[in-house]
Amino acid sequence: MKYFLLGFLLLIVGTAVVSLAFFYWKFRHAPAALWAHRIRRRLEDLQSQVQPLDRTTDTQSRGAKLGETLFQTHLRSIPSSAVLGFAGIGPGTVERIQSAGLRSLAQLIGYDFERIPGFGPAKATEMKAAVHKLWKDAKARFEAGACSEGREYQKRWAEMAAADHAERDMRRRTNAGIERAILELEPLVRIADDATFWNHLLHKGHVPGLTDEVMDRPLPDIVIEAAPAPIIPVLKPVTPDVRPAVALAARKAGDKPVSPPGIDPFKQALRAAPEHGLLPKLRAYCAFAL
Repeated sequence: MKYFLLGFLLLIVGTAVVSLAFFYWKFRHAPAALWAHRIRRRLEDLQSQVQPLDRTTDTQSRGAKLGETLFQTHLRSIPSSAVLGFAGIGPGTVERIQSAGLRSLAQLIGYDFERIPGFGPAKATEMKAAVHKLWKDAKARFEAGACSEGREYQKRWAEMAAADHAERDMRRRTNAGIERAILELEPLVRIADDATFWNHLLHKGHVPGLTDEVMDRPLPDIVIEAAPAPIIPVLKPVTPDVRPAVALAARKAGDKPVSPPGIDPFKQALRAAPEHGLLPKLRAYCAFAL
């Protein structure tokens, strides 16, 4: 009897499990469940496309490396003979450092001058002071763009900054388009949240708010707004004044200066001047006198 009851219980449990599995399989293949799965996948896809805006550190590091490279190029362009004329440094000193293979300012920076034959601590100190002064002058020229390497750095840094700004603006507009698409998708997500297995069992597949029209509606897409057009200042055209040229031609011809043909400066001045309030009375007085 005990085994019979146990077998009967196992039969009921197995039947229930098989029934639930069958209904769950039907639920997974139901149009509402497939639609809800598509909505959730679309939401995850939109959220994964959001891009970080703060990436200026990369541009700054690349700019710093570029500046260091070009500055070293500038230092290599300065010959080691530039130390000539500093305190205690004459042609003999320059000849010795060049004999040691030191041909540019870049090689002089950080060099142990006491390794050169005939250079003691005093001479090494004089060389270090001269090299430091030359380095400061080179740095000032480079930062001011007074050398070819400095101008190249400023040009390339401006291009990098412009590209970084354009990229940041593109990411910002892309994120704005993603946010709009997510906002449009939110009503559909709320409907998809009700498309559950237990709701399918209890309400026989009916999902509140879900209709054929809703399921056939295309999902929101990312719309990226166009970049704003650059503001180009409109310059007012300037009409060249031909009167000086006409006067010069008249003086060369021996005549009095004349105005350009068809232009009377006196009449132009009268037309441009505002009419005085007493002018009508003055006209009346003159007419009466005549």
